[in-house]
Amino acid sequence: MRDIQKYTSDYDCMDDPANRFETEYQVVYRRKKVLEELKRYQHDTILEVGCGLDSYVNYITEFKKAVVVEPSPKFAEKAKNELDKDGRVTVICSTLEKAVKMLEHQTFDFIIVSGLLNEIEEPVDFLKSIKRLCKNCHTVIHVNVANADSVHRLWAVEMGLIKNPCEASERNKKFQQTILESAEEGAIEILDMGSYFLKPFSHKQMMQCIEQGILTETLIDGLDKMVKYFPEYGSEIYINYRMK
Repeated sequence: MRDIQKYTSDYDCMDDPANRFETEYQVVYRRKKVLEELKRYQHDTILEVGCGLDSYVNYITEFKKAVVVEPSPKFAEKAKNELDKDGRVTVICSTLEKAVKMLEHQTFDFIIVSGLLNEIEEPVDFLKSIKRLCKNCHTVIHVNVANADSVHRLWAVEMGLIKNPCEASERNKKFQQTILESAEEGAIEILDMGSYFLKPFSHKQMMQCIEQGILTETLIDGLDKMVKYFPEYGSEIYINYRMK
């Protein structure tokens, strides 16, 4: 089981250049992609799993009901404070695995699992919990994770810094394998998949380039647009799928 206190403190540490890039830039482009995908599907009822510092529900207006499940007491409290006035929203401080029983009677049109699977020790078991909440055959699950084939990882391989691009992302690799196997077995229907935000350097290096004026906001935005030329090599990948 992951250490929730460590997860909270690590995510919330702004002294680390890598964390600053994550919260000031990577999150922005991740959110952009999630909201783009959300608009493509019915989303009267939304489940967000793991909201971190800033719930996606803060950026969504057209919905009838939303549930946010967040295991960190600090992040859950922040979400409650921000969303408390919206009677359509319920925030639950819990892991998804523990919250499943109280949510099983509800149906959801769209489930968001964003930037989370890298924190989950058993991603396959986690996805089984998601499956239990998909009683509506039309439920769309959106998942995004770090891309093992991101440009910056492939570059690291060619420089000899790592042996292969999957070296430090076994959980994400396991998730991708599980999804593909499920599709081949006919258990799920993959609706869309792709990548976003081309990132040539590590988080820390990206932040250093920004602080030194090498990378401007315009250049960074251009990196996100560049992914259309390199659709498989963005910094993160996403998939939208339904259970069959």
